[in-house]
Order: sequence, then C-alpha cells, then structure tokens
Amino acid sequence: MLTRLIEFVTSLVVLLFAALPMLVLLSIRRLFGGKVCFLKQAYYLNTSSTLKAKLFNTKHIYLNTLPLYSHVLSGKLNIIGSSLRPIEEVTSGLEIGKPGILSIWLIRRINKIDYEGRDNIDLEYLKNRSIKKDFMILVKSLLALSAKVGANKTPEKIDLLGINFLNCSMSAALELISRTVDMNKKEKFYFMNPDCFNKLFEDEEYRAIMEKSDNVFPDGSGVNLACTMIGKDLRHNVNGTDMLPYLCEMVEKNRYRLFLLGAKPGITEKMKKNLEEKYPDLIVCGTNDGYFDRENESDIVIDRINKSQANILLVAFGVPLQEKWIEKNFHELQINAAIGVGGLFDFYSGTMPRAPKWMRELGIEWVFRLMMEPKRMWRRYIIGNPLFLKRVRTWKKEQNKVNN
Repeated sequence: MLTRLIEFVTSLVVLLFAALPMLVLLSIRRLFGGKVCFLKQAYYLNTSSTLKAKLFNTKHIYLNTLPLYSHVLSGKLNIIGSSLRPIEEVTSGLEIGKPGILSIWLIRRINKIDYEGRDNIDLEYLKNRSIKKDFMILVKSLLALSAKVGANKTPEKIDLLGINFLNCSMSAALELISRTVDMNKKEKFYFMNPDCFNKLFEDEEYRAIMEKSDNVFPDGSGVNLACTMIGKDLRHNVNGTDMLPYLCEMVEKNRYRLFLLGAKPGITEKMKKNLEEKYPDLIVCGTNDGYFDRENESDIVIDRINKSQANILLVAFGVPLQEKWIEKNFHELQINAAIGVGGLFDFYSGTMPRAPKWMRELGIEWVFRLMMEPKRMWRRYIIGNPLFLKRVRTWKKEQNKVNN
C-alpha cells in the first residue's frame, strides 16, 4: 500500500513538473515546425490485455515516456518493474508481472549489454526484487537521462574512423565463431575500443591490419556513444570480457578445444584453473604466457599450440602487439579461430577485479579501471576518451562534406 502511494505521488509530480512543460515545448514546436507532439504505441501488459498509449515525439527515452506516468496513476503500470514491451516485440506469452516505465532491461539496453535477453533479465528482476533494488534502478535511470531512443539506422556493419566493424548481437558473434570451427575454416577476430581507435593514428601497421579485417567487434560504451554521434544504432557492446563466459559455455557444449596465450607467467594457469572449476567439461588444451621472444621463439610457441589441437586461440598480448603477432603467424597456426583479447586474462585469473555490475550497466566501467590503476590508465581515459570523441566528431564532419 505504501509503495502504491509513493508511486502515485511521484507520478503526479512528474506529470506536473516534467510532462506539462515538455508538452508546452512540443506544442510550440508543433505550431512553428509542424511536427506532431505525440507518437502512438501499444504495449503488452499480460496474455489478456494491452495498453494503448501516447509518447512524446522526442528521441530522449526519459522525456519520450513522460506521458506513461498517467498510466501509473490509473494502476496499469509501475514506475519500476519488468520491462515494458511494445506489442510487436512480444515473442512469448511469458507472465512477467506488472511492467514498469523504468527497468533493469532498459538500463542494460541503453548501454547495449542486454546479452541475456529480455525474458531472462525480467525473470532476474522478479526473482531478486526488493525496495532497495528498485531504488537502485531509479538512481541508475536518473544517471542515464541523456539516453536516446535510437538512431536512424542499424546497419550490419558500421564504418567508424575508417574501420568497418560488425554490428551484431553477442549471440550472433558467438555463432560466427562457432560456425568457423564447425566448418573447419580459419578466421581472425578482433575487438575495437576507444583506445584501439586512438592507436590507429599512431601506428600505420596496426591501422592496415584493422582496415582489412573482416571480423571486428565493437568494444565499450565509448564506441556505443560514437555510433550515436554518427547516427547509427549499435546492437550490442560485444567486448571480450563479457563474451568469455558465453564463449566458455559454447566451447564446453560443443567440445571445442581452447588455448590460452598471453599475460605474465602464472596468469594463464590461474585462469585455466578458474575456468575449469566453473565449467567442468571445458577443454583448455594448453597455456603459454606472453613473455617470450616473439622474434625468435614464436615457432616454439606455435608448435605447442598446433600440437594441442586447439580450435580456438585466445591471444592476450595487448593492442596492437596481439593483432600484429596473429597477422604475422596466422598461416602457421593450425587453429580455426584466433581472437585478440587484450587484458582479459587478468580479470579471469583473479589478478584484477572487474567493475561492479551497476557501473557496467551505466557504461562507466572505465572509471573503475582508472581507480584501480590510475598511474597506468589516466592517459588512456582522461586524455584518450575525449580525444577519441573529438576525432569522431571531426571525422563525421569530413564524411558529411564528402557525401554532400
């Protein structure tokens, strides 16, 4: 009863002090610009009922949904709950409780990390729901107020600063790797985060490698923001750290063989142990640290990899060393998939803690990395992130001039 009263009062305040001024602004835009004030949308409530609602005609998610608070007053919606689904996106008759305008799924979707799928995320919410967790969803939503509904285009590939990367879901990325193994093909897979894009301007060899690579995945909230800046909608933040658990499940299920190459001595063995404890049927067929003479001892390491009969090779030398090593030695490697994974081994060996989930949900994992290693990471994030966005803005202007 208390929760319902709080939601009622909150919705009333939102409608009076946020929705009403927004309506005035949109009405002025309608008067002078001819743009409609409202968009119509039908939502799924449960297997027997739907909700026909109006949304403000703006790309900003939290401004767009302000009219929905009137349905909180009527009791049809919660402010915070399971995800609110447009009727055309409903694929099952799953009962997910009363939908909320704000949800865990919405927060993860904004930052392109809703890998588990909407059903699983909603079930996760219902299973763990509490007043404290609802309050955290509210706080995280307030911190994401600048989020937009979506860009105009969702292409299969996105060109950013001259690099074409795959605009795919996490499941599609895993399927691509799996298909490579099953068809006994050989492919290279790389990730590009803002720091990688910055390195393109310092290293011509690295740029040449990435420009001709067919399988590049977008990594990080900075790339997501850059895609929004150039009018493209990213499907998922397909970073290696989030991918690894799904990759291990796939390797375990299909009885593939995994080789770990890179990091400091002892790190790969710790990672192997941790992974095998979590995935009992996982085949990690070999490990080798990254501290060997790559000019004179690569043949020895390659021979070790080939004798292990590995299908998938994870290379963790850091960017751009791992990409250069893979490119130089790929024809000698008897594997199906070589994947450059940067500092991945440090996280899964327990050497470096991962950012709390709430920071990942907000797309600020880089802040945690900076806090953990300020001396090593300050230049990458404090200087590198703004530099990357500046380069994207400049590149966008140049592209617009070319196209016009």
